[in-house]
Amino acid sequence: MNKIICICKKGTNVELNPQDLNFRPSVYGVIIKNKKVLLIKYKDGKYDIPGGGINKGEKIKNALKREIFEETGLKFKGEKIIECTENFFETKTHGYTHSLRIYYLLGNVSGVPNLNNLDDHEKDYIDNFEWVDIYKIDKIKFHRNSKKSEIIKKAYNLLEDNKCAY
Repeated sequence: MNKIICICKKGTNVELNPQDLNFRPSVYGVIIKNKKVLLIKYKDGKYDIPGGGINKGEKIKNALKREIFEETGLKFKGEKIIECTENFFETKTHGYTHSLRIYYLLGNVSGVPNLNNLDDHEKDYIDNFEWVDIYKIDKIKFHRNSKKSEIIKKAYNLLEDNKCAY
């Protein structure tokens, strides 16, 4: 059986058997307004797209709504898949993980961004949120995945190309 290369918390690689990985599907929502994207800022100074894990038995769109509300206080009525990615890494809560990530462009967003709905675990690492200019997205240091700036640009281009109401 082929080994999987997994990134440890220390940033080094380790080879693992696939059966030693926890599977963690997750959803993330790109929210763009006035040529700015709403990002979560971690206490270590890195940024991320709002979202998180899908619970066992939870439908994907319900998880997306729950995660976006928890991390931003916002609600939305439309979504479009931008991209799916996968990563292999180690976390404090889930150990060595095979993560499948589904990124959505969110539309018809309502509410005022706030952190009032974070769970206790999220309060440990989320510091704030920030609206970041789309044209400065390449200068942002993202948590775990440098491809996130590409995903945000893809979402923005989708908005611009289609002139859709997201």
